[in-house]
Amino acid sequence: ISIETEARVARILIMLAEGERKVEISRQVLSDNYDFDAYQIFNYLDMERKGHIDSLNIQDYLRSKGIFASNEEAQLVILFYDQNNDGRLCYSEFLSLVQSEKSFKKRKKCHLQKY
Repeated sequence: ISIETEARVARILIMLAEGERKVEISRQVLSDNYDFDAYQIFNYLDMERKGHIDSLNIQDYLRSKGIFASNEEAQLVILFYDQNNDGRLCYSEFLSLVQSEKSFKKRKKCHLQKY
């Protein structure tokens, strides 16, 4: 491959890594917030009480906050975190979206200590 192609791929990888770093920082700040309750947020998004959220729930929530997201953008979020490929997020999948790696490990450690 050409040097120009290699440089473009390198820039893309750097942008992706930087984006992931920013997302993880945002998750950490959210998780450190004393009144953050992922279950309450999940239930807020799951307005129809279906036990899962889908791209329309995400779009509706963002719209209520004055943020426009296309159906395709909302579906990309679902697809990225949808572990069982059913096109929606159950609570445990939603946790991987909003919870930082540090708080996930902390929660898992506390759970294991109970037994």
